[in-house]
Amino acid sequence: MRLWSALAALGALVLSGCSQQLPTYRYRMTVEVETPEGLKTGSSVIEVKTWNNGKGFPGPEAGGIRTQVRGEAVAINIAPGQTLFALLGSPDNPDYAAGIAMAVLLPEKPFKGGSPEVWGQNLEALQNVKGARAVPADKWPFLVRFRDVKDPKSVEEVSPDALGGDVHIKRITIEVTDDDVTSGIEKRLPWIPSMRGKLLDGTNIIFPAGSLSNKIGTGDFSAGVKA
Repeated sequence: MRLWSALAALGALVLSGCSQQLPTYRYRMTVEVETPEGLKTGSSVIEVKTWNNGKGFPGPEAGGIRTQVRGEAVAINIAPGQTLFALLGSPDNPDYAAGIAMAVLLPEKPFKGGSPEVWGQNLEALQNVKGARAVPADKWPFLVRFRDVKDPKSVEEVSPDALGGDVHIKRITIEVTDDDVTSGIEKRLPWIPSMRGKLLDGTNIIFPAGSLSNKIGTGDFSAGVKA
């Protein structure tokens, strides 16, 4: 088992020390879902800040690069009373939201690769990419829904190929934007403000045999955005 909230605390500690801030960018992720009632869409603007904390350089591994995400999961109303959420992270990739824009818009650039100078140049190049690009299916975000949105423990993973009936994802896109970071997810999930920093089962410790609610937390739905 491991302490989930310790990751956020460690990040804050690193960023509080001597560090160099690299270019910050924002991107919009849009999810389009085909349903019997027509096309349903949802989008979210996410901000990524990047620092070089001065450790791990020079060398091929960018161990000194740290990122901080501010934004929310994409919410798509696929049917009355049914909302699909595309998360900022997943049990296997908690840094998903920090790296997906680079992976899609500048796929030839390694995430956190190279020296701080090279990484800073990559971030500047990213901000100059125009238009929306499709996210390859193998890089789609982790998808979930709730049997009861008032109960965080009722979360369940949703396979893109098993949304039910004639419902399927048409495409997911990413584009760089200067729009405001998305907020307000607590209107859909009212338990988020009182559970910040916790897993969806209300604990802080991840157990190997735990349920999905023990493997994802409020930070996968809302990061750095206050109600």
